[in-house]
Amino acid sequence: MFSSLSKDESRRNQQVEFGRNEHEEWIVSRYMSKYEALFNSLGPVDGKLSGAVAKKNMVQSRLPRNALARIWTLSDLDKDGMLDLEEFGLAQYLIEIKLEGNDIPMELPSHLIPPSKKGFTD
Repeated sequence: MFSSLSKDESRRNQQVEFGRNEHEEWIVSRYMSKYEALFNSLGPVDGKLSGAVAKKNMVQSRLPRNALARIWTLSDLDKDGMLDLEEFGLAQYLIEIKLEGNDIPMELPSHLIPPSKKGFTD
């Protein structure tokens, strides 16, 4: 039979599909406590994870390479080949979105752009 989505999954699905007003919170911030714990466990250097360390973590999701490549492109907002905490959180969020059966956006909607990175997407 069909399983119903959890409230969290349902809410997340709506947020990806319909977007949010720019003045609302960064959606990913709701999940950052778990992403931050994972980020710290991976041993960031100067507040960033190297591409190799981030990739090793991301491939554990077992998502196809093309999906992971798009997630990386969307998440590495400053294009430095590394992920800071916000970028890593965004990548983890997008991985979860894809694992739940949703499409990864071609471009980040404003509600998925970390507040400190708004200037990198203009």
